[in-house]
Amino acid sequence: LQTLFIEDLDRYNVDSILTVPQDVYVNCLLDVTKNIKVLGTDQGIYSFYNECLLHIEGLTEIYRICVLPELSVVVMIAGKNSVLVYCDLNHLVNLTQCAPCSKPVLKHKNIAVKNLDGFHFLQASSVAHHHTLCAATSKQVVIIKYDLDSDDFAPLRIMDTAEPVGCALFTEHTLIVGADKFFEIDLSKFTAEEFLDSSDVRLKHAVKFHKMRSFPLAILQIFNNPKEYLLCFNECPVFVDEYGRSSRTTEIKSSHLPLGFQFIRPYLYVIQFSGVEIFKLNENVLRSENSCEQIPSVSVEFTKVRYLGHNKRGIYIFHDGKVKFLEGKKLVFSDDCSSVSQFTDGDESDRFSFTSSIVQSLDGNSSDVENSSVEDVSAKKVQFSQTNFCT
Repeated sequence: LQTLFIEDLDRYNVDSILTVPQDVYVNCLLDVTKNIKVLGTDQGIYSFYNECLLHIEGLTEIYRICVLPELSVVVMIAGKNSVLVYCDLNHLVNLTQCAPCSKPVLKHKNIAVKNLDGFHFLQASSVAHHHTLCAATSKQVVIIKYDLDSDDFAPLRIMDTAEPVGCALFTEHTLIVGADKFFEIDLSKFTAEEFLDSSDVRLKHAVKFHKMRSFPLAILQIFNNPKEYLLCFNECPVFVDEYGRSSRTTEIKSSHLPLGFQFIRPYLYVIQFSGVEIFKLNENVLRSENSCEQIPSVSVEFTKVRYLGHNKRGIYIFHDGKVKFLEGKKLVFSDDCSSVSQFTDGDESDRFSFTSSIVQSLDGNSSDVENSSVEDVSAKKVQFSQTNFCT
């Protein structure tokens, strides 16, 4: 049905960056410079420079890539056992400009984390002078810091999680992670508590999402002064302040089930199985205290799209054997979004909304929840089992 009714992509401003060989599966993509892109694939690292796709030997099965710019260090999840490795950024950049006949080989080191492997998540702090990483296995989250004295990475804490970590965000003094719930970890004391304020009536539905096996997908910083975050679940995202309290009544409703989120100011990209939906988070609209309307969006339809990465302008996706680039400002021309497919709050019969059904279900079972032996959702303090690696 999708192939019959999908709209012509030519009418969208979607740039095709490169064609990927059929036997290569791309997991992630990162811009290491303005003109050089690095791809993490099931066959190792590929670079794309001057319209040339080059295979760099030395590692296999790259799942995640991130950069610590202040240290000029690239960190990756690599290998069959999904371990953490790192290399020098300048060394990698030099290899990307080699001729294919030279068969460049990447020099790298492993990050020893108490013999842990099976990592699936990796996030680097963008806070100045942090030099800190967050990595996760299916049962644990690890906080790792680069030690300038030893010139190597060292784990600071290992904490157990009830569910695999799916997202994380470093703030100046804390780390907010999304596992079964959102937790905030103090980076000086390594204590943790639930981030969402369970006493906030407007967050009643979000606090209970984990009881329906609905877990966090992303946490995005929308504004800096004052700080405001968008906590993203399958059902709906919610706006909160730096204390985990609801910060606005504005609703963002995805037209299809979201698989991922990315925010490049002022555009929110919602990745779905059948396309990408883009919301323009206009500051004037969001700052309005009386704003309780659904934010309009535009939707670019694809068949089997996969998110790869982002830069300061937009997001990279994989579709139809190619890496493509979506830039919000080329798709959202005006507030009425008249030039592309638009979802507004006009005729709700054409929309699929999770929010009302979820809230109704949660409210209907609230008495069962209150009488059950499940941990009280109002409890803010959470105890993690910890392993200390430094004094």
